[in-house]
Amino acid sequence: MNFRQFQYFIGVVDAGSFSRAALSLHVAQPALSLQIANLEEELGTPLLVRSQRGVQTTRAGNIFYQSARAVLNEINQLRQTIEAGEGLAGDVSLGLTTSFSGFFAGPIAAATLGRHPNIRIRIFDSPTHLHEQSLLRGNIDIALLPEDAEVVGVQREPLYRQLLFFVERRTAEVPAAGEIRLQDLVGRRLVLPTDPNPTRTVVERAFLTLGAKPMVAAEANSMATLLSLVEAGVGGAIVAWGGQDSQKFRWSKIVDPEIHHDVSLCSARHLPHSECSAAVQSIVSEIVMETIQSPAWRGGIVLPQRP
Repeated sequence: MNFRQFQYFIGVVDAGSFSRAALSLHVAQPALSLQIANLEEELGTPLLVRSQRGVQTTRAGNIFYQSARAVLNEINQLRQTIEAGEGLAGDVSLGLTTSFSGFFAGPIAAATLGRHPNIRIRIFDSPTHLHEQSLLRGNIDIALLPEDAEVVGVQREPLYRQLLFFVERRTAEVPAAGEIRLQDLVGRRLVLPTDPNPTRTVVERAFLTLGAKPMVAAEANSMATLLSLVEAGVGGAIVAWGGQDSQKFRWSKIVDPEIHHDVSLCSARHLPHSECSAAVQSIVSEIVMETIQSPAWRGGIVLPQRP
């Protein structure tokens, strides 16, 4: 078993097929197949299920994938730390949802650069369920995610509770902010995040308590697109606080009842965490807490740490 086999196996799993992996790894496909076959023979068990549609990991293959990625990450961190000399050095991958990236990506990256100039932060902007999968596979180190339900293998550090708002087009007679009862949204045209999405789940659950369903006129998977639909008059959106362009939009806190989701810093429970990852995690927590407690932020409630 050698370093190259680790790289090749991870490449095949990430690509989903030998042919795509061979292209990305710049290696001939027969040589790649031989390396994986030798690895399976050495371990005495199949690691991949091969089909015309590509490859999938067996149970043993999934365990090996997670361990191999952790080993390669540690080796890369060690190499970068030695090359950098004093201080922390290495890559850290951070997952943010589209609703968070506009607020937090810049300040987090700037703070990381200022305190740890040899840490390179890689930010991935994707829906929550994709980040959860990436955490479990070791493709990202940490993620800031709204929480709907516990996911096996994902460790969560609760940060704050975010109340949800109803966003509609603002007219000259309507103030930029206010409150609205959930009951008053029954029967109104809404634009909501595309399922699966924690905010969508919370909204549908809240409507169900009223014996109703949201009247969904359109769906989108980014805050920018949802607000463009609101601006176009397609419907009102139910989202976490964004505060974008109060001249165009009215942001009304939903009350009676309030609806919310909790936001947590997440990592994979079963994978080792580097010093670089821990340093960035501390910065993310600090930046997020400063932001949601600032006067410009609405609807954020600090959560107690879990024991």
